[in-house]
Amino acid sequence: VIYHKGMGVESDIDKAILHLESAAEKGDSITQYYLGMMYFHGDGVTKDFNKSKLYFESAAEQGNADAQHNLGVIYRDGDGVEKDLNKARFYFESAAEQKHATAQYNLGMLYLNGHGVAKDLPKTKSYFESAAEQGNANAQCNLGVMYLKGEEGVTQDLNKARSYFESAAEQKHVTAQYNLAGMYFNGNGVEKNIDTAKIYLELAVKQGHSGAQYNLGMMYREGNGVKNDVRKAIHYFESAGKQEHSNALYSLGVIYRDGFGVKKDIRKAIHYFESAAEQRNADAQHNLE
Repeated sequence: VIYHKGMGVESDIDKAILHLESAAEKGDSITQYYLGMMYFHGDGVTKDFNKSKLYFESAAEQGNADAQHNLGVIYRDGDGVEKDLNKARFYFESAAEQKHATAQYNLGMLYLNGHGVAKDLPKTKSYFESAAEQGNANAQCNLGVMYLKGEEGVTQDLNKARSYFESAAEQKHVTAQYNLAGMYFNGNGVEKNIDTAKIYLELAVKQGHSGAQYNLGMMYREGNGVKNDVRKAIHYFESAGKQEHSNALYSLGVIYRDGFGVKKDIRKAIHYFESAAEQRNADAQHNLE
């Protein structure tokens, strides 16, 4: 590792591989896992999914939870192997039994979507809760959604939804930030607070969330909780539009069609309507008729 990372010495991949392979041959599971990661990502070596898998298998046989989880991912996604959801579940379960939070989350997703297993919402919730207790932000956000909507086999509980979203948002989980913004903007389970909603939208925008970009654009276009600013609205709509957000593209079309705070430009309007229509936006399609 010292030679791989150049920690206090000049980086030397050949020496790194020599020492790592020597330790791996002696059965060191941490080294086997490390080599698996190097070959999986092509980190200083030529990417080789087969070698990666062999090293992960050696480590997994010794109970290395990270290796077990990564094998689960490999078989779930078909990375260098034929996709096999039964094997994916087996490896996720092996890691989850050792309280591997990401494996618990991934098992929850298998049962949520019925991928390779019968759809089982109680199991989904149980795995998400186990992962969330260990701080897994994806699990926290998904539990927040379940409690927000009162779907997926749980009773709606907006306090729990907010709590899970906040836990995930503290870890910069962009969807959790976006969902909290929606709760505060609409006063859904919390006291309505446009300023707080704006803060969460801005946090999500920094991470490129197209829905947050669109919603901030709407706030500035309408002057809802902020000073009306068409230029800022256009900026946020354009950012969302680059990610093919159909409502943002449609809104840009309307702005240029009506000359709303800008010079009327029918060509631009048609361009944005056509782009939105390609995303099956009904309003844009209607405007092109």
